[in-house]
Amino acid sequence: MYDRIAVPLDGSAPAETALAHAAELARRLDSQILLVHVRPPGSPKGREAIEAYLKGVRDRLRSERLPAAYSIVEMDDAARGILQCASESGASLIVMSTHGASVHKDLLSTTVAARVLEEAHIPVLLVRPPLVRVPSRS
Repeated sequence: MYDRIAVPLDGSAPAETALAHAAELARRLDSQILLVHVRPPGSPKGREAIEAYLKGVRDRLRSERLPAAYSIVEMDDAARGILQCASESGASLIVMSTHGASVHKDLLSTTVAARVLEEAHIPVLLVRPPLVRVPSRS
């Protein structure tokens, strides 16, 4: 049913929350995971650093015997980049976090997740990262 699962990542721990869910689905459904990173053109974060990060995640998944690949999309609009990559790669499901952290206007934000959910032509599984409680100052 879900042969290829697209997982948008921005390098943050909150965004990676979706990985555990995608990996479990991939194990049960014998699916491939496609890691997606949307990089704004001219971004100060080098493509090499992003590629090294994605290769590391891909290799970790492969070490767990999960087929995985990655794609870097150069686009200012994160939601559009995620949707375009999912469509062009033949993804049949998008699994993404509702929150991420990025120097580029939160590439994985609630707004981006909502747009992907609204505009996708394939199922979308949204994963909310655990809330981190900051100790109050007494």
